[in-house]
Amino acid sequence: MSKLPNLPNLNDREPLVAVVLGPTASGKTALALAIARRFRGEIVNCDSVAMYREFEIGTAKPSAAERVEVRHHLLDCVDPLADVSAGEYARQARQVLREIVLRETALSESEQRRHLPIVSGGTGLYLRALLEGLFPGPQRSEDLRNKLRGRAEKHGTEHLHRILRRLDASAADRIHTNDVPKVIRAIEVCLELIAETERLLAKYGEQARPLASLGYKEAVQFLRGEMDRESALIAAQQAHRNYAKRQITWFRREPDVHWLAGFGDDPAIQAEGIATVEQQI
Repeated sequence: MSKLPNLPNLNDREPLVAVVLGPTASGKTALALAIARRFRGEIVNCDSVAMYREFEIGTAKPSAAERVEVRHHLLDCVDPLADVSAGEYARQARQVLREIVLRETALSESEQRRHLPIVSGGTGLYLRALLEGLFPGPQRSEDLRNKLRGRAEKHGTEHLHRILRRLDASAADRIHTNDVPKVIRAIEVCLELIAETERLLAKYGEQARPLASLGYKEAVQFLRGEMDRESALIAAQQAHRNYAKRQITWFRREPDVHWLAGFGDDPAIQAEGIATVEQQI
């Protein structure tokens, strides 16, 4: 949690923002949503690729239902051909945080205690610019999903899990064999990333900056014929693992971080995160 100077004080209480940070695929979105539900929070995206419109599969953006339930900011707000520097992100995020805090002044004191801005994402440079300045799901294919369910019914859940392991071993390690919906969703993401990349490449060309990001970069290489599908998937998985290590190294430099030992979609971790915020309010 961080204090936000240069923002208006409310009843002599300095504004507070919760920051949910961590490496890729650690459950930041789920944890941010759990905290937002508890404190009537609003989530401010801090993922550079998630700011771009039409880039869905490689960014793990919150679903449409989650966006309706909890207000989100700085998602799908940038043209794919545009460039957003860390400084520009910090400027926009600062303005959003001010608006959230100012909107709080219209609430009663009890409501204010349950209204919280939450910055969530894994782009360390953007987060550093924001904090120092103040002080990546695709549309689902029903046809593919039905085919995968049919495979599970005919051959068993282990068969489906083996398919996922061939496509994304790290996802297979995280998802239990019997959790068929999550296994199917992970397979969908692997198969649809290349289709989405092909569409975006045809529409915007290689000038679209997010196409150089993790996952999209390897899909572009596959579409160019520079590597086969399996090699592209392996390269993308390795790139994500390397990125996660760099994120951990970066975030460990941040002061006053309360680390949670687990994934953000674990109810026990969510409860610990909520309790940590509660102590600061």
